[in-house]
Amino acid sequence: MISVSVAPASLLRYFFIGLFSVLFLFGCAQPKPLVYRDVQQFRVKEINLENLSLELGLGCYNPNRFGFSLKDGDVDAFINNKFVGKALLPGFQQIPALDSFIIPLVIQTPLKNLVSNALSLLAANDKEVRIKLKGVVRVGKGSLLIPIPVNYEGLQRINF
Repeated sequence: MISVSVAPASLLRYFFIGLFSVLFLFGCAQPKPLVYRDVQQFRVKEINLENLSLELGLGCYNPNRFGFSLKDGDVDAFINNKFVGKALLPGFQQIPALDSFIIPLVIQTPLKNLVSNALSLLAANDKEVRIKLKGVVRVGKGSLLIPIPVNYEGLQRINF
């Protein structure tokens, strides 16, 4: 008969390793996606003969119990379901826990991409456009970055 004896110190070490592993796995759970509410502060930032720069704020809510930093993103912008360009984040931003906030975005687009949208908008009576943002933003703490999907679609009134 073979008997294996484990010293109490070794048993205690295995217990703490197991406990640490469980806490690490549950403590580093994937964050809940941000809730995208509306587009605010929609305006023309800059216009020249070739390009148009639009600025807008994407109103959001963080349902997580922790805050984090918004580092960068890759977001496609559509107006009336037509691709107009990439939405850029002007810099990193702190996201508060369990709170509302605004993500500032800048859309750079060639004027030729907006010609068909502009003609249909001028002919319309209601002067509303459908804005769609689709892509990912990367958030994190320190050097750990996690991609969070962006999927917003809504109507925005345009005043001339």
